[in-house]
Amino acid sequence: MKSLLFHILLLSLVPVCITGCLSRSPKVPIHLYSLEGSWVVPETAKKLPPLSLGVYGFDSPSSIESRMLYRILDVEVGYYDYDRWVDPPGEIVTGAFVKGLSGSGLFSRVLRAEKFPQSSFSWILTGSLERFEEDHTTDPAAAHIRVRLEMYQADSYSRIWQKSLSAREALQGDSAVDLVRAMDKALGRILIQAKSEMEQILTEKN
Repeated sequence: MKSLLFHILLLSLVPVCITGCLSRSPKVPIHLYSLEGSWVVPETAKKLPPLSLGVYGFDSPSSIESRMLYRILDVEVGYYDYDRWVDPPGEIVTGAFVKGLSGSGLFSRVLRAEKFPQSSFSWILTGSLERFEEDHTTDPAAAHIRVRLEMYQADSYSRIWQKSLSAREALQGDSAVDLVRAMDKALGRILIQAKSEMEQILTEKN
């Protein structure tokens, strides 16, 4: 009887041992990446009235989140399991627009609109981030960003401008760092395009 009880007890400990061994197995680390943020937006040479701009956080598809996406077909997108952005791409792009347009001389101040009453601003900028991915549908593969922008007059919230902007930057290698560097350059070109378009509109309005 004692021998039988011993064997039953021994068998009951096997699942516990297996679970414990598995839980102590090494985990694959998650690598987080951020953009350098060294975007240079040329200062405007035109004299415009002192206008302020409020920027609302850009919308983005839920599939983006903080994942690093890659596109292999027009209708098929995947993501890397262990490489991610530090912040959701929508936040990255919103922050880039605030920083880039603040240094452009186009506005007297540029701030996140959520933190202040809308009456604090002359103009409001909203955006949707449609693409923020590594695109393998082209050769060579490229970082691809596409945004849709809309600008409104703050007091009436009447839309004065809307535009879709897109930029690609060829990858120089296959690593996540190569994607980060290419994405940084692509976002810089988006900011320059946006500033040029907004400067034209504001010049016509004033």
